[in-house]
Amino acid sequence: MKTRALTTAAVLAISLLVPVNVALASDENASGDTPNVQENIATSEDSANALAGIVSTATAPELQADEVPAAEAGDGSFVTSGQIEVTIPLDATEPVESTFATPEGELTITVGTGAATESSGVLAADGSVVYESAGDTSHTVQATTEGFRIHAILEDSTAATEITHDLNLPEGAKLVAAADMPQTDDAPAQAGAVFVVDGTGTTIGAFMSAWANDANGNDVPTRYEIRNGNLVQTVDHHSAGVAYPVVADPQFGWVGWFPVLKFNRYETSVSTVASGVLKVCSWAGKWSPVSLWACAISAVQISAQAVVANWRRECIQIAPAPIGAMAFRYTGGYCR
Repeated sequence: MKTRALTTAAVLAISLLVPVNVALASDENASGDTPNVQENIATSEDSANALAGIVSTATAPELQADEVPAAEAGDGSFVTSGQIEVTIPLDATEPVESTFATPEGELTITVGTGAATESSGVLAADGSVVYESAGDTSHTVQATTEGFRIHAILEDSTAATEITHDLNLPEGAKLVAAADMPQTDDAPAQAGAVFVVDGTGTTIGAFMSAWANDANGNDVPTRYEIRNGNLVQTVDHHSAGVAYPVVADPQFGWVGWFPVLKFNRYETSVSTVASGVLKVCSWAGKWSPVSLWACAISAVQISAQAVVANWRRECIQIAPAPIGAMAFRYTGGYCR
């Protein structure tokens, strides 16, 4: 896996150097590419699909439920559109950008992939963008309905144990570790997560708890650290018994994307009774657009949805309603 496949940019450069008489040869395909160019493109795409498959196998099914396929843009990048837009760069050393359109204006965040060397992205069959490296760590980016996931594929024990994701946050925003967020014993903030909090103390986004899996599906110890305003993921893959490749994943999602208040699996289980709804809302409502009074008015409906979601191993999310709030079930993302 360490052999670098020809990137799309390299293939295009080669095609420009092909002599005119070759372009006129009888075995030329209808698009003007020679058989060698076609073979190189196919090799690049096959390699990208193989790496995307490794990531898919390592990723929990519930996290794949909200994936959004990217599409190639005219400038060579890869994009998704909607209330949440994601732009995935052609070059791995450039950051992923996501913009969230709110009634108050647009919020934008950029997050570096963690790649140390240039590598051109290839759009895989599953809609993710793959950056294959000639070194020991490749990367992929997968857009989601709420933001995006960035994966590092550590191919062997020579791969670094730290992956630094350079950040550019909305003006006035900062990173806050879960341990430093408002919480109660009944409803603690998601362990290991890192939140993006604006200047008013409102949570506008979050990096879900870090995870890393090896080739056998076993968890690999991993954690986040906030360092110089950036997000650093440490993956202790030198532990005994680790099988390569190892996949590590920071997942970013905007908060308030309807706007809604999302409950995770634990918070959903607590909310199967009306008193539990109030416990969770009293904690999370401190930085959510859904207020405590809205939860109180609709506690019975919310708890009924929580019962169904808990039985189906789903989660609930609460959106403002004309009177009170309304609960809906969802999977993926924060539902862990």
